[in-house]
Amino acid sequence: MDGADSTGWVRVALECPGDGAHAVEEALSAAGAIAVSLEDAGEEPRFESWPPDRALWGRVRVRGLFPAGVDGVGRLAGRLPPEILETARVSGLPDADWIRTGRERFKPMRFGERLWISPTWAEPPPEAGSGVVVRLDPGLAFGTGSHSSTRLCLRRLAGLDLAGKLVIDYGCGSGILGIAALALGAGRCLAVDLDPQALEAARENAHRNRVSDHFDIMSPSAVADALGCSDTSTSDILVANILAGPLAALAGTFRGLVRHGGELMLSGILAGQADGLIEAYAPWFGLEIADREDEWVLLAGLRARQAP
Repeated sequence: MDGADSTGWVRVALECPGDGAHAVEEALSAAGAIAVSLEDAGEEPRFESWPPDRALWGRVRVRGLFPAGVDGVGRLAGRLPPEILETARVSGLPDADWIRTGRERFKPMRFGERLWISPTWAEPPPEAGSGVVVRLDPGLAFGTGSHSSTRLCLRRLAGLDLAGKLVIDYGCGSGILGIAALALGAGRCLAVDLDPQALEAARENAHRNRVSDHFDIMSPSAVADALGCSDTSTSDILVANILAGPLAALAGTFRGLVRHGGELMLSGILAGQADGLIEAYAPWFGLEIADREDEWVLLAGLRARQAP
């Protein structure tokens, strides 16, 4: 494994079979990469994919960009199999090039009729004036609105009546979903993550958007205590944008965090994984595909009013 120097950014490159590229891309994003790119790792030029589900290349090099000082490879441990982690190559990049590239890539984005996500260096367009604008820059934690799975959640939130609702953003990353929910009228958000860096990023983003007073940051072990045990103290909406494997394992946990009649939203799910998750949650939630973008889907549904 190559070492990184002391420049402003660190690039982690991994190689994988073509049909595994999306999983590596998602793992890099979840580990905090602010930009991810794919390229041919062999000598197999192909400029379009046909049929659409065919891998673009037989072997793919996936690159993720991390801020200096972040152990990108270490943050991928447990997210990718050892044979892919062993291909990791790390290199340093100068500040100027990637600051410019990042600012060119991240522009104000609209979700639904009224929600905008905008980096701090860009002015939202005039039509955003009557809507809700959340200010958020790319950083250490996953969640800027640029990934399909995040966009699916933001569109869903923007279409709901959130007035006064208690929302849980489980696996909050940058805090983008919980902050957007509060900006859209939610009364309180519990932002939950295992990663201390994610929690710090979420705290800073909440402060920037002036919602800190209603934004409670905590680890998964603290959620039940924060809510209490009765159905009246559980959440109205729980949104989790993570990965299919952890989502399947969390089905029983989420049952205890959402009130009867409350809504569950799950993202970070490839279309082929949807049926398995719907089945895993069927004892407690009536999930169905509520939206899709590219190969990603959003599952949403209500908790059954009567316990099984």
